[in-house]
Amino acid sequence: MRPLLLLILLPLSPAALAYRCSVASTPLLFGQVAGVADRVQSSTASVTVTCEAGASAASVGYSLYMDSADSTEHALRNGSGTAQYQLFMANGRQPILHGQAFAGDRYTLAAYTSATRTYTVYARMQAGQAGTPGTYQAMNAIRLLY
Repeated sequence: MRPLLLLILLPLSPAALAYRCSVASTPLLFGQVAGVADRVQSSTASVTVTCEAGASAASVGYSLYMDSADSTEHALRNGSGTAQYQLFMANGRQPILHGQAFAGDRYTLAAYTSATRTYTVYARMQAGQAGTPGTYQAMNAIRLLY
């Protein structure tokens, strides 16, 4: 009786997940900016989530979070200078804040199928910034919770 019981409980183990998800993104680039102090710079990036069901249908649910090194602002740095920028969802300029979900979805997947959702992230660097010439960069992580 014990081996039979083990076989019945095996499909209920955590190793038999109903679905799995992954996230990928394109880089957000402002490019070469001449005279950044005089004009607003804008850019976009895409965040893509793909979820796949296993051997059975699955109710998928996930949320996306933006994590940055600085929890209060988005800033590009080059060692001697800083350039502030903002991140938004949609053209309505809904701000993306550190530690808060900026996108997510819920849907049902049939067995052995997948679904992909793509989200556009908008970035804006305000005029009036006085930075030294050089290469500026920032590292932001996208966290996928499902």
